[in-house]
Amino acid sequence: MAPSAVDSITPILMVSIGLEAVACIVVIALCICLFISIKKSNVEIQKASDELPKVLDSLAYAELPMPVICAMTTYFKIDIKDVVKAYLKDAGERRKIVLDAFQMDKVTKGFLEKYESKFVAHGYIGEQLLKGLGC
Repeated sequence: MAPSAVDSITPILMVSIGLEAVACIVVIALCICLFISIKKSNVEIQKASDELPKVLDSLAYAELPMPVICAMTTYFKIDIKDVVKAYLKDAGERRKIVLDAFQMDKVTKGFLEKYESKFVAHGYIGEQLLKGLGC
């Protein structure tokens, strides 16, 4: 009995199907890994986009001139002594605010010690004037 053409092609078909199955599994695994990494990066981007408006607000309030702050305290009937206390408390925590914004490592620590920012050293614009009120 002579082997038929179907019998001689069967091993080739089985190997071909096996290789295609392995290739499909590898492609699916790569797609899953890619999806997970993209999803993780989107979480970090979302965190940053949530924080950005807060940063912009803090920059806007940090740039308010001291006469405007004093006028606001008068308008909202806030005791100026409370405002001075808040600025003094903030002056004590200022370095912590900067360190919280960056990773604390050797480079950051050395940079802050050698090149201390104006914000860390002197605070907000006009803060010295407010502290000088002696309330």
